[in-house]
Order: sequence, then structure tokens, then C-alpha cells
Amino acid sequence: MSKGIKVLTLHQPWATLIADGNKRIETRSWKTNYRGELYIHAGNTFTDGVIHREPFKSDLSDYWKPLERCDDPFVFGCIRTLELPRGAIIAKCNLVDCVRITEKSRVQQYAVLDKSANKIVAGNEYHFGDYTPGRYAWILEDIVKLPAPIPAKGKQGLWTYKTENKPLVLKNIIMTCNYSFTQW
Repeated sequence: MSKGIKVLTLHQPWATLIADGNKRIETRSWKTNYRGELYIHAGNTFTDGVIHREPFKSDLSDYWKPLERCDDPFVFGCIRTLELPRGAIIAKCNLVDCVRITEKSRVQQYAVLDKSANKIVAGNEYHFGDYTPGRYAWILEDIVKLPAPIPAKGKQGLWTYKTENKPLVLKNIIMTCNYSFTQW
């Protein structure tokens, strides 16, 4: 029997928003019955259209890095780039629920998850997902950023990262990560 961990690949910047604990609900067009430990993989795809809008811009502010020297007081502005890990497993969490999205209000900016439970999503979390009715909200808890990104090729859907025959250091990072780091 092969050993491995369950992984979900996300585009950036959503993977980093989860790793930093700013996004605790991942929205998907499909549901899953899986519950338990889940690792977040930052795919190679980067959606740059959202990074200049709030709340994305503020929540990702620690990742903006200058492309050139910006400390000259006579230079107005500078070119900056957003440095986010790609092609790597960057966080672990627990997938505790998968709830159908039943209602959305663009005007009032909230969504209702599973009317029977009357769960409401608003604020930044609302902006970080696609809460179209009929989609699913994956509820994540106990999110921990890994001490260092683990390079891996992503896949669609839930997939298994094989931990057998990997260097011991990778196994230790994955299996013993019980603390959080603020930045890589």
C-alpha cells in the first residue's frame, strides 16, 4: 500500500490566502465526501487580475517586492512584483465540511451556505470565493503554513502526493508541521 497525503491544487493568489489563514472557505463546482487532513498546493497558474483590488491587495501586501531600487526619495513610485510560491505544497489544514451554496446577494455582498444550517459568508471571505448558488463551499480549519514550500506538480481534483521514497526531510516537514510561519 502506498503512503501519501491528500492535496488540492489552487491557482495563486488563492493558495497563499489559505496558507496565511485569510481564506478559510474554498469554493468548488463539485462536492467531496472526503474529510480530514488536506494539503494546499499552489499551482503554476497565477490570476493577476484580482491582485490590485481590495481586499486582495491588502491581504497580500507582505508579498509585494520591488523589481528595482525603491528607496530613492526623488523617485516617485517603483515597479513592484508579487512573489508567491508556485508549483509547491505550501500549507496543511483540515477539511471539516462541504456545504452547498444556496443563495448569493451581490448588492449586500453575502452568501448563504446550506439554508438548513443558516451559515452566512460575508466580508473578505465572500470576495475570495465564487459563491454562485449550486457550487460548494469547502470549510477549512486548523490551517498551518509549511515552513518551506515543497516542490510538486499539481493535478486537478483531490490527488495524492506520494510520500514514500521521498527524502526524509520532506516527510518531516509534512508530517510534523505543528507551527505557523508568517513568511517564507
